[in-house]
Amino acid sequence: MGKNGALAKNNPARLERDLTIAAERLKGKTYRELSEQFGLAKSTLHHILNDDEIRDVIETGTREMVGLVPKAVGNYQDLLGSSDEKIRLQASKDCLQTTGVMPSHTQPSVIVNVLNQHVNPAQTKELEEIKAFLQHQWKDIIGEEKKGNEIDTD
Repeated sequence: MGKNGALAKNNPARLERDLTIAAERLKGKTYRELSEQFGLAKSTLHHILNDDEIRDVIETGTREMVGLVPKAVGNYQDLLGSSDEKIRLQASKDCLQTTGVMPSHTQPSVIVNVLNQHVNPAQTKELEEIKAFLQHQWKDIIGEEKKGNEIDTD
C-alpha cells in the first residue's frame, strides 16, 4: 500500500478497481456517481481515468460502442415497423426526443449541427428534406426567420 492506504500502482487489486471504474464510466456514470460507488474523491477519479492505460481502455470501449450504433439504429427501425401500435408510437416518440426533433424550449445540438451544415453536393435528398422540416419547426418555436440554412446558436 502507498501513502494514506492508497493501492500501489503495480497492485493487481488497483488495476482491477481502475478497470471497473473505466467500465462504469463507459456505461455513462458521472464522476459523482463513481465517487459514491468507489469511495474516491473526484480528483482521484480524474487521475485514474486520465492514466494512459485506462484512457486507452476507455477509448477502445468508446470505439466499440460507436461501432454498435448501426445495430441500434436497425433496432429502432424494427421497432418503428412493429405491428404493435403502442410499440411504434413509443419508438417514434423516443426517436424524436433523442434526436431533438420533437419541439422543446431549447435547440438541441443535433438540430443545430444539422441545420448549420453548409450545402454540400454529396448531401442526399433526405438530408435536405430533414433540414427543411427542422428549419420550419424551429422557426415556429423561436418565432423568427433565419437566413438560408444558418441557425443562430448564441
